Amino acid sequence: MKTNVWARKISNILEKITAVPLMIIGGAMVLVVLVGTISRYAFNSPLLWTEEAARYLMIWMALVGASITLKRREHVGIEIIINKFKPKIRVIIKLIRDLFILYFLYTFIQSCFMAHSIFLL
Repeated sequence: MKTNVWARKISNILEKITAVPLMIIGGAMVLVVLVGTISRYAFNSPLLWTEEAARYLMIWMALVGASITLKRREHVGIEIIINKFKPKIRVIIKLIRDLFILYFLYTFIQSCFMAHSIFLL
């Protein structure tokens, strides 16, 4: 029981630490898109780096935000559908969902290691 309490405390601390960069990344993304839009339409001189910077900021925001969403188990699109089922069926659906997530993470990590070994050659 004590291990569970400590694990939750550590998890909550990590979530708060993760939320700060998410807010910074979100604000930076808004500023980058704003600067790119103003330079393109007001000065008729687009900055080439703004689109790529906004893209990478969005990718990082999505990946880091997904970790918080997964921890809280609050993926909006999935929960809306799952809540329409009976409680027993919800448990089964959530188990299947978690197995899909584990399979995806396994495949993702495996392909990252394969790509990394290819680049080392």
